[in-house]
Amino acid sequence: MKTSMVILTYNNLEYTKQCIDSIRKYTEYGTYEIIVVDNASLDGTVEWLKEQEDIKKVFNNENQGFPKGCNQGIEISTGENILLLNNDVIVTVNWLSNMIKCLYSSEDIGAVGAVSNSVAYCQQVSVNYNNLYGLNRFAEKYNISDPSKWEERIRLIGFCMLIKKKVLDEVGLLDERFSHENFEDDDLSLRIREKGYKNVLCKDTFIHHYGGASFGKSDKYNSLIDINEEKFYEKWKFRIQETTAMNYNLISRIKEDENKEFSVLDIGCGCGANLLAIKNKYKNVKLFGVDKNEYALEQAKIIAQTCTCDAESFQFSFDENKFDYIIMDNILNLLCKPEKFLRKIKSYLKADGKLIISVANAMNYRFIYSILYGGKLYKNNLTFNVIYDKPTTLFNYNELSSVLLNCDYKSLDFNRVVSDFASGDEAFINKLCELFGKDKKEQYMTYEYIVVACNNQNINKLDRVIKSIEEEETFKDVSGDIINLIKNLNVTCEDIIKSVNEISNNKIEVLNYVASIMLLNEFYEYIIPLLQRAFEINPKDKDTIYNIGYVLHLFKNDELAMKYLDMLEVKNEETVNLVNEIKSNMNKFDENEVKFLLRRIENNIEVEQSKNKVVEMMLNGILNCDSIIKIVSKDIIKKDVILDEIAILCYKNKLYEEVIPLLQKSYEINNANIDTIYNIGYMLHKFGQDEIALKYLSLKEDEDIEIKKLIEIIRGDINE
Repeated sequence: MKTSMVILTYNNLEYTKQCIDSIRKYTEYGTYEIIVVDNASLDGTVEWLKEQEDIKKVFNNENQGFPKGCNQGIEISTGENILLLNNDVIVTVNWLSNMIKCLYSSEDIGAVGAVSNSVAYCQQVSVNYNNLYGLNRFAEKYNISDPSKWEERIRLIGFCMLIKKKVLDEVGLLDERFSHENFEDDDLSLRIREKGYKNVLCKDTFIHHYGGASFGKSDKYNSLIDINEEKFYEKWKFRIQETTAMNYNLISRIKEDENKEFSVLDIGCGCGANLLAIKNKYKNVKLFGVDKNEYALEQAKIIAQTCTCDAESFQFSFDENKFDYIIMDNILNLLCKPEKFLRKIKSYLKADGKLIISVANAMNYRFIYSILYGGKLYKNNLTFNVIYDKPTTLFNYNELSSVLLNCDYKSLDFNRVVSDFASGDEAFINKLCELFGKDKKEQYMTYEYIVVACNNQNINKLDRVIKSIEEEETFKDVSGDIINLIKNLNVTCEDIIKSVNEISNNKIEVLNYVASIMLLNEFYEYIIPLLQRAFEINPKDKDTIYNIGYVLHLFKNDELAMKYLDMLEVKNEETVNLVNEIKSNMNKFDENEVKFLLRRIENNIEVEQSKNKVVEMMLNGILNCDSIIKIVSKDIIKKDVILDEIAILCYKNKLYEEVIPLLQKSYEINNANIDTIYNIGYMLHKFGQDEIALKYLSLKEDEDIEIKKLIEIIRGDINE
């Protein structure tokens, strides 16, 4: 199978050379042909290309633009695949084989693309290299074929786009109305989908992209973008940027098992980009979309059941109480009556359903900046535009929280999305803080809020159960009710705490009671937050402190458990027993851990760190010489060496009673070890046992100069 690589050039010879060299190096010989279409370069590109015998060339007398130039290359191609490739890229190991594997993994895949360090539409990934050597090392680890990293997309960026030739024959070549460039790849992507094929992003395939080398971001370039955007709108009747935007901050708030069946309604779904991103993760999800643009919905229909209408008209063709999730990506600001809308759409949520919305923050510093400077400001070559160019309802944190609560949503979970900062931004933020208070800094930095709001029907059920705890005498019935709410209605720990705060008259008792239910039913992640809230209400409550200590001990955090239990000045019998059990547990040593440390010392691995840990255990009374001797005898190869080292370690840390037993055991194991004999003699001398020291040392007096010197010191023949 052959791939025809179509590359356009317009000056930037050095980029072209790097691109071609990388293709030759990292692509299997005989599996490709390179076709370069030059658009009247003046920097030596033409002359260099004429010298390259393995490249097909097309030389234009004037710049024909990207779409037409690509079409010229495609027309002379002979491969089964067409690769549209920018000349300002460096390809990497496995790049083409990975993409082909994805392209032919299914009959309905029409085109695939790669990720890079510099590319739009969520095809960019973080990198850690800053030179070609680093790039190659990065790619070697990254470019490992993995079907789990293939992700269907509405559109692919054309800097590296691999297409089946038979698909291109069916959908047609690039639309040349989009000269010189931009929007031709969007147009092609949509036409591929219209014919029933998929566009797939290979997130297991990375190539380097210098980005914008051929044009540069000049005023002329920006003008071309504006012109082509209008051409795209004339053809498709929707704005591609608005209708295919993906908000991963929003859709990541959906928390479900990947194989679960559940339903999602996207209000203002456009072409369905967010819905498709959800589908990529949750294979069994049922998708629904609403938008007033019927043309954009033609793309969304490919993956979702759709309804064409203005959202505020509520002319939905869906049943009420239908959806597990309703999502809205920056739609609330555009509604005339947002509060009325929020009340109405609750009826389309299931009892345990959740509304997830993104809302631009009216207190964001860029928004304030724009208003102060009449809607647009040029500063340090950056343009700050107002968030919207149409009438909107503006929300800050307090206003957004208030309107949701007024509409009877509960358990609001706010997530901040922080702005990207440009040069000089921090100074402006600090100035705002000087004028209006430092406590607002977080709000100035927040670009948008992602809010998860629960349908009140779910919370009402929880409120009733929490209230009944104070009235019930039977533990079992209430326990079952709470567990059912967690399992079937996704009630969170935060929901429970909020309900207790609002409903209960005996908050501490109820929180402790519910924590005990969580413990019995093994919902461990709920326990500490519930007890911590009870502790915040009354840090002297004996039951709460005991329960925290007990749970922390259960979770093997004895040190922290003791800190809490020590807060109790008067301890009852149950608490005393728990404290004694914890202390006993803290004084036990893990034989495997000690064996691990001794083996590291034996093999010269992080010796000081391992020795320090052994000493710490001995100083705390957890470990003694008998335990060490037992482990060394059973599990260590260099037994006498390690016993000597630990003995010296004990001496240095004033653990004197441990020293001689360790050395004696070492001597029993190897009575010919001169170091051991010297150490025994030295230590006995230090402990005032010179007579016994000399008995040991005399055994090797004639064999070691250090032993002989020590004997002379002990006898007084020389000064120590």
